[in-house]
Amino acid sequence: RLADGVVSAFADDWSIEVSGVAQLHTVIRAAMRFEGVSGQEVNVDKTTVVPDRRLTQEEIQECRAIWPNLPVSHRERVLGIYIGIDAKIDDQFQAAMDKVEHMVAILDPLRRHMSLPMRVTLANVFIVSVLAYPCRHYLMPDTLLKKVEGKVAQFISRVPFCKLGFLAQVQALYGVRTALRDVRLVNIA
Repeated sequence: RLADGVVSAFADDWSIEVSGVAQLHTVIRAAMRFEGVSGQEVNVDKTTVVPDRRLTQEEIQECRAIWPNLPVSHRERVLGIYIGIDAKIDDQFQAAMDKVEHMVAILDPLRRHMSLPMRVTLANVFIVSVLAYPCRHYLMPDTLLKKVEGKVAQFISRVPFCKLGFLAQVQALYGVRTALRDVRLVNIA
């Protein structure tokens, strides 16, 4: 039992918040006991300590007293979100931005054969929606937001001065039944 710790789990992944080395050792011993009783094994190679401050070499050695190869990291990805004191906001969006670039590269050669409603639908489904997960946790920096808006506007219309605000109104202006999802609203959702 962790007196002041926090435990969260998803499928076979779990994370534990502990307040110090003594609590960490309690958790490791409990995991070892679980291994002995259940026959299952904790994958120590995928286990990492992510401290909320820089540790001294002595503290790192204390963490490794039971599991000698236990990594100590200041930037790790847990359930798609980077944690640790070296995690940066751009890290949170890098995978999504890579997917946006990939989807635009796939869809762009096909766009000339598509109607406006089809381009709007594909932008909603394959470009804007990719950003929904990181935007649940973090506000997208303005530089990335402008980049995404530019990619979406360029995909839907080749007019270089076309603004997304105009494209969001195609339903009212042209009777198109497909509305463009607002990247800013996805950003704050």
